[in-house]
Amino acid sequence: MPNSGQFIAKFSSTLGSWLLGSRVGAPSGIPCFSPTAFLVDYCDKIYVSGWGSNLGPNYGPPLTTNGLESTITPGAIQSTTDGGDLYLAVYEVDMSAITYATFGGNQSNDHVDGGTSRFDRRGRVYQSVCTGCGGLSDFPIEPDPGAVSPTNNAVTGNRCNNAVFKIDFDAPLVVAAADAPDTVCADAPVQFSNYSNGASYLWEFGDGDSSTLTAPQHTYQTTGNFIVTLTAFDPASCNG
Repeated sequence: MPNSGQFIAKFSSTLGSWLLGSRVGAPSGIPCFSPTAFLVDYCDKIYVSGWGSNLGPNYGPPLTTNGLESTITPGAIQSTTDGGDLYLAVYEVDMSAITYATFGGNQSNDHVDGGTSRFDRRGRVYQSVCTGCGGLSDFPIEPDPGAVSPTNNAVTGNRCNNAVFKIDFDAPLVVAAADAPDTVCADAPVQFSNYSNGASYLWEFGDGDSSTLTAPQHTYQTTGNFIVTLTAFDPASCNG
């Protein structure tokens, strides 16, 4: 199979059969797209990012994001490409559709060093991009609340700047998160804190008692070590 970009595939649990697959990049038969991050979130959506730029023979073969324009979705931060951009896409379950896709800058040769981008399974993207090469300030920024620096101040030579951004896709997740003192006195009430995202809750205090309150108090009658479990529920979320 020609190496034309990033290839995404899903296999059976035994790796014995190929369930689905797709290529990210133009079908040119030569390398054109450098992947930088990949993730499947809690809702089973698929996240991928990478870049395609021609940085010269000292940096490998010429890459390009040309040919990806048809995948860009409404509401994209940057809908056009100069052929040398960052590319970020989110796919529905089993790659049945593209939820979101956007480019980065549209003038300079965007590129990404390996290991500088992270995706969070809660539907959050953390991305670092080398951009603005040649003193340009073409990387899209949010006007409100505003970027730390809206312009590239490295204006001499072919210097680039570092653009760091976060996108939160606000995935419809239920997440359980709690806190309580590590050590308490017997016969003294313990206040449990609930930082979850859910519609209802079940607290199990490890001594046989439980509660469905959001942030309950509980009093232990005997000394010992108790493992407390909080389960959050939301039937409207993707993970229940």
